[in-house]
Amino acid sequence: MVAIGIGLHNLGGGLALGNLAGNDWISISVVLVVGYLLQNLVMAGAITAPFAGDPQPPKWSCLLLLGVIAGGPTVLGTYLGWRLVDVASGETGDLTSTAVQALAAGAILFVLIRLLSLATTLGHRTTRHLGLLAGLVIALLIEVLIIGATGA
Repeated sequence: MVAIGIGLHNLGGGLALGNLAGNDWISISVVLVVGYLLQNLVMAGAITAPFAGDPQPPKWSCLLLLGVIAGGPTVLGTYLGWRLVDVASGETGDLTSTAVQALAAGAILFVLIRLLSLATTLGHRTTRHLGLLAGLVIALLIEVLIIGATGA
């Protein structure tokens, strides 16, 4: 279920990535690709964490299938987002781009709100705040590195 939820989230992100690349906003697309890579590395932990207590670890084929379920929609969404740019043009294209970006932002906000809600339920207020701060600092450092590397 976690892999399916992450896959649905990644579909929206892929739509945004394809939409940006289709509009020739390559520098922003590079930032998103790096961000999705790092984000999916963290999400892999969310997929595999439930197996940590099992006496018999899952087979690699099972983990690969879960990875495809979670990550595959990013590729599909990227293709669909790119095609939407080709199909829509003019004012319709702007509306489509805005809708796709809003969908991706909504998916990210949904995941963030759920994670913060879970962290609040579990307690550990200081740990939650330090984790949030660390995440923001890491995101800022990655953004600075990408801007430095691409000039975007």
